[in-house]
Amino acid sequence: MRCQIGLVSVLGMLASAHPAPALDARQASGSAVASPAPSDTNNNPQESAVPVITTATGTVATAAPVQATDAPASDGSDSDAAGVAGTVLILARDEYSASLGSAGLVGYGINYEHYIVPKEGRDLPKLNSTLKHGNYGGIIVTDALAYEYDDGWHSAFSSEQWAAIHSYQADFRVRMVRINEYPGPQFGVTTVGGGCCGAGVEQLISFTDVSAFPTANIKKNAGADFRVRMVRINEYPGPQFGVTTVGGGCCGAGVEQLISFTDVSAFPSANIKKNAGVTSQGLWHYPASRGT
Repeated sequence: MRCQIGLVSVLGMLASAHPAPALDARQASGSAVASPAPSDTNNNPQESAVPVITTATGTVATAAPVQATDAPASDGSDSDAAGVAGTVLILARDEYSASLGSAGLVGYGINYEHYIVPKEGRDLPKLNSTLKHGNYGGIIVTDALAYEYDDGWHSAFSSEQWAAIHSYQADFRVRMVRINEYPGPQFGVTTVGGGCCGAGVEQLISFTDVSAFPTANIKKNAGADFRVRMVRINEYPGPQFGVTTVGGGCCGAGVEQLISFTDVSAFPSANIKKNAGVTSQGLWHYPASRGT
């Protein structure tokens, strides 16, 4: 039930980024090129997997994707229409992690594509067909695509690849949702201790800001009957550090507080305020797929 609540919330966040487009089942394709070098993004371990692409209509053989940099010129065909397709791109390290992002989409008949990124890295899928048409109407990232390398934990995607994804988001107004993200410098936050909690320990949460996804039907500052339970789900609060605040709010540039704890007793040494809203100095990343 907790996972279902999280997935419904994900759907609302993705849908609110732009008007819902028509579903599109087209797949990424292209010529084979060398895999890129990994880059910095901290996270926790998980097994790697052989690349495979899965959609809501079934599984197909892996196609070597192309870098989503320069889009071809429009030829006037239907595929060049302005806007984005309805397919949700799910970036994951293995099929199990990818399924955590797609399970809720299946119930709503939303087309999706699993894009598995192994430890060795791989090229980006083809994000846009033309300068006007995007191939994905939403992006879900699980586990930050992170693996353990000789120099520590970081993403199998390079910083240049992440920059290309973020550029695509900006150009086509596509929202990204991260599942099982680990607080780190790229978000202007750091972790508190080793996270929480042990078996049977409850940590209720509620959403403090739902303005970015008003159609998701999520209650703001929910009362006890509507808070989300966190039993058997690991939690990592991430107070901000060394970042410039925006308008005196809680967060650094590009960082939004969406969720707050209703009980912070598990983190007595952290500067986290109970039910604090935008004035809090604590951010928290909700690892919806991580269990104890």
